[in-house]
Amino acid sequence: MSLIVLSNQSSEEDIVGTDDSIYKPYNFRNAISSTVKIPKNAQIALQSAKINLDGSIIIGNDSKLFYLYIGQGIRGSLGDNFNRLDSIEESTGFPIQCRLYDQDESENIKVNPYELGRELEKTLNRFVYNPQYTNTITVSQLIANDIFSGYTINFPGQISANDGRNPPKLNNALPSTDMAVDGSYQSVRDGRVPAGWTYGNPPGVGSGTVTVALNQNRTQHVTFNCPPIAHKRGVVKYDVTGAYEVAGAANTQCNFAVGLSRSVNTQQALGVVGGANQLNPPYYVYYNGTGYLPWVKGYLDFGVCVNDRVRRGYAAGELMLVQSVVNSRDINGPIATRNLINLPKLQNLDYTQCPQSHFHNAARFNVWNDNLDDGTPLHSIEFRVSGEALSVFLLSAGQAGDGSDGTYYTLIEYDATQQAEHNLKPISQDCWSLYPHVMIQNRNTVPASANKRIVIEEYTGIYGNFVELNTGIGNDWVTYDSISETMDLVQHNGIPAGGWRIPGDKGGYYSWEAELIIRGESGPILDIMNRAFIDRGSTIYTALAPNPVAYDDLTSIGGDLTKTVWRYNKPVLILQESNRYYPSQNANFKRLLGFENTPVVDFFQFGEGQQDADYIVSSTSTPRLVSSKSIFVRIHNFTQESVNAFQGNVSKIIAHLPRFDGTNVSGPLYLEPNNMVYMDLNNSEELNISSFDISLCYVDESYADSLVGTTIIVLHVKQKDDTSVGALDNVIAG
Repeated sequence: MSLIVLSNQSSEEDIVGTDDSIYKPYNFRNAISSTVKIPKNAQIALQSAKINLDGSIIIGNDSKLFYLYIGQGIRGSLGDNFNRLDSIEESTGFPIQCRLYDQDESENIKVNPYELGRELEKTLNRFVYNPQYTNTITVSQLIANDIFSGYTINFPGQISANDGRNPPKLNNALPSTDMAVDGSYQSVRDGRVPAGWTYGNPPGVGSGTVTVALNQNRTQHVTFNCPPIAHKRGVVKYDVTGAYEVAGAANTQCNFAVGLSRSVNTQQALGVVGGANQLNPPYYVYYNGTGYLPWVKGYLDFGVCVNDRVRRGYAAGELMLVQSVVNSRDINGPIATRNLINLPKLQNLDYTQCPQSHFHNAARFNVWNDNLDDGTPLHSIEFRVSGEALSVFLLSAGQAGDGSDGTYYTLIEYDATQQAEHNLKPISQDCWSLYPHVMIQNRNTVPASANKRIVIEEYTGIYGNFVELNTGIGNDWVTYDSISETMDLVQHNGIPAGGWRIPGDKGGYYSWEAELIIRGESGPILDIMNRAFIDRGSTIYTALAPNPVAYDDLTSIGGDLTKTVWRYNKPVLILQESNRYYPSQNANFKRLLGFENTPVVDFFQFGEGQQDADYIVSSTSTPRLVSSKSIFVRIHNFTQESVNAFQGNVSKIIAHLPRFDGTNVSGPLYLEPNNMVYMDLNNSEELNISSFDISLCYVDESYADSLVGTTIIVLHVKQKDDTSVGALDNVIAG
C-alpha cells in the first residue's frame, strides 16, 4: 500500500485564485521524475483533501427557486390581523414562482453575497407582477461589525399617490396616439389594412378621442398599450356624449361599451364563431352563457354597455353594468356551452338591486332618454380603483353641458356590508393589470349619424414605476409630457418599446396573466377565477349570500393620508414547499436568504422614520453561504470507471467531498472521509504512471471553479485482496 500526495502549487498560504495558471486549484497535473509502478489488480481511494472555497456561492438548479405571494395571509397554527384566511381558496392571490437568473435552468451560477442580493432584488422586481410594486423593491446587505449577517428586503408599501380630479393630478397621463391597439383585426395590428377607427391625442388638449367616422360592419374595439391603471384612486374617465347624443331613429342607434380589461396578447383561434382575430384571452369565448352580447366580442373584466335595441331584458339605451366571471352553472344559452363550464362569461349586475347604488329601487338609467337628478343628461362614465375594489360613477353634463360643473352619481361601489351578488368581483391577481377598453358598433346607425366618438378625459396609470420623467432611453419605455399630460412609447431602433404587447422589452411591463398565457399555463388563472370568493356565477352566490371574505382596501398610516397602504395585503416569501401557500413545489431558498428555520416569511413589518410605510423584513439567521453544489474528485489518466447516472455517462470520479468540515463553510477546508471507498483500477497488468491528472468537478462534471489557492489531494493505492472493503465501482446518482 502507498500514499500519493498531489497539489497544484507549493504554497499553502496563497489562497488567491490561479485562473491564469495551468495549475488551477480545480484542474492540475503532477508529473514525476521517475515512473511509479502500480501492481496489478490495484484499488484506489481518496484518503483526504484540503481545498479553499473562495466564499462565493455556486447556485445550482436546486437553489434558484422560491415563491412570492401578495395578498391576505393564510392562517398557520395561529391567526392574526394579517393571516386572516383559512385557506388560499379564499384568497385573491396565487403563489408566484420566482427563479433567479435568466440562464438555462441547469447552469451553475457563481456569485458572492453582494451579487446574490442584487440578483434577488432584480428577481423580485421582475416577478412581483403587481404594478404597485414593480421596479420599487430593494434588497440590501445587513452588516454587523463589518461582517455580513444577512439581507433586508423592502417592499414600499405606500401606494402611489393620485389626487384624482383635484389638482395636481399626479400620475394622470393619457395614452398617446401610438399606444392605441386594434382589438378586432390582426390585419390592422399587423399594419396590412387601415383601422376602421382613429385615436387622436393632440398635444396640450388633455384628452384622447376614439372615433368611428363611417359605418363599420364589425364592432371597432380599441385598447391601449400603456402602463396599467393605478390601484390607489386609479381613474379612467370616458366622455360618452359623442356615442349617443345623435342617436338616430329607433333601432338605428349605436352600440357602445367602455371599461377596463386585463392585458391580452393572444388572439382567438380561427374557427371560433365570431372570435377569429379577436385580441382576447384564449380561455374566453364571447358567447359563453346566456348574458352574452353579440356585438361585444372583446373581453371586458369590468364594463358599461349600451345597446341599440332590446337585449337580455334591457331596453334600447338602458345602461348595463357588466363583468366577466366564470360560467359555473349557466349552461342553457342559445348556443350549447357545456364545454365552456368554468370558463369566463359576460354577466350583467343589476345596479337597481344594489343598496349602495344611487339607482337602487329605481328604473334603469336610459342614456338616450333620461336626465340625472340635477336635470342634465349623462356626460361621462368613470371607473375608479381603490385596492381590490372597483367602483363606477356617472357624471352629469351639468349646466355648462361639458361636465365641468356636473354631479357624480354612484352606479356601483364596493360595500362590505352587502351581499356578494350586490358587489362586483374583486381585482384579483389575474387582473392586477387593467387597461382602458373602448368598443363602438355603428353598423345599424343611419349614415348621416354614423360618426361616433368616445373621449378618454382622464387616465391614472402607474407610469411612475416604469418611466423616467425625461426622454432618455435607459430602461424606460414610456415618456411623459407634463404639459399635455400624455404618455408616449419610447422608440428603440424605430420599434415602440415595452408595454403588455411586448412584455419585458427595454423595461416594459410584465403581467402575471399574460406571461402564463404565453407559456401555455392558464391553469392558475382559471384556479383564481373559479374560487368561490371570486366566482360571481357560482351556486354559492344565490340571493342573500354573504361575502365570505372582505376585499382588501386601502388605509393610511398614522392619520397621514399621503401614506396610504394596503389594509391587509402584504408580501409573503415562500422559501420551502408549504401546505398553506400552494402550489410551491421545489422552493429551496431559506438557507441562502438567512431564514434557516422560517420556510414561510409572512412577518413583514412597517419600518420607521422615512420608511414607516414600507414593508420590511430581515434575515433571522446568518445565511449559510455554502455552495449548494457538491464537489467530486476525478483522476483522468487511470483505468478506474464509475457511472454518473445524473449525466448518463461513464465517469472518472473516485470520491465525493462534503461541503464543510464541521468548522468552516468557506475558506480553507480539510476533508477526510469517515470510510474510505476503494475503486478497482481494473488493471490485469502492472501500470507505469508518470503523471497524475486531477480535477475537481460538480455533479454535472463541470469544473468546481469556486476553488481558489492551493488544493491538496492525498490518494491511497493498495492491491486488491479478499478482505478489502468498498471495492465496488462508485455510482454517482443525481
